[in-house]
Amino acid sequence: MSNQFEQGQLVQTPKGKGQIDDISRGWFTVQLESGESAKFRAKDLTPADVGIYRMSDHIGKYRDRYQQAVSPTNGRSMNNGDPLAIYLEGKTWQEVCRIADEALGEEAGFHATKYERLNVGQRRMNAGNRLRAAIKRGDWLVPA
Repeated sequence: MSNQFEQGQLVQTPKGKGQIDDISRGWFTVQLESGESAKFRAKDLTPADVGIYRMSDHIGKYRDRYQQAVSPTNGRSMNNGDPLAIYLEGKTWQEVCRIADEALGEEAGFHATKYERLNVGQRRMNAGNRLRAAIKRGDWLVPA
């Protein structure tokens, strides 16, 4: 049973979170976040949640707020329904980059060149994120 834990692993104990310092004869010496050191048996330990980020978990929290949309290739897509998402619906990555160039006062082709190493979806997303940031700063308004 003790082989499920190893030295250096973060664990949850009855006394709080800590890191395993030593394993000897079925006892686990854990350096707790409080600064104290304590010994536990394996049955008293569980692996600590180290905050693993999963995009599917993040998206799942907001999925019910998303609405059906149309992609630039007339396929199915989804967006959050805010004014920017509605304005950009159905636009290609080239169009979104051009809009970002104009909105942010950059020379024509700036965003397309900046994001050329990315795939087309990432190009569109990054240019859209730049627009979203400009809206938050109050530097740009979504055209009516």
